[in-house]
Amino acid sequence: MALRVIDSLALRYEPLILLLGRVCIGSLYLMSGTNHWWDQTLLTHFMTGLPGSVHVWAILAATIEVVSGAAIILGFRTRDFALLLVLFNLCAAVIGHPYWSIPATSPHAGPSSSISGKTSDSRAAPSSSSREAPDP
Repeated sequence: MALRVIDSLALRYEPLILLLGRVCIGSLYLMSGTNHWWDQTLLTHFMTGLPGSVHVWAILAATIEVVSGAAIILGFRTRDFALLLVLFNLCAAVIGHPYWSIPATSPHAGPSSSISGKTSDSRAAPSSSSREAPDP
């Protein structure tokens, strides 16, 4: 019963729901891109390994974010710009987060390490210093 009500509301307000979704997602990219335009140092330190000027790459990335965000908000060629943002995010993930370059001895290298560097494996045996001596 409740699912039928939710389905009927979703069908009735589908255009409004899609508009709100476009505005929310598009505004994230629009705001992020304008911040990157005003302060390019937010991006340039990620792009030091790319060929050419890091400032050109930063302006290109900010422009892609602003134009795509505005196009999605306005509903102009939303599928094309959404695909552009998918490709942009994949490239940004590879360029900005190169996890393969973290040395294996780093405290952040293991899958079970946390920010504090402690392991989260609860099955591990307690260390000998934390064991209490048996009572005689």
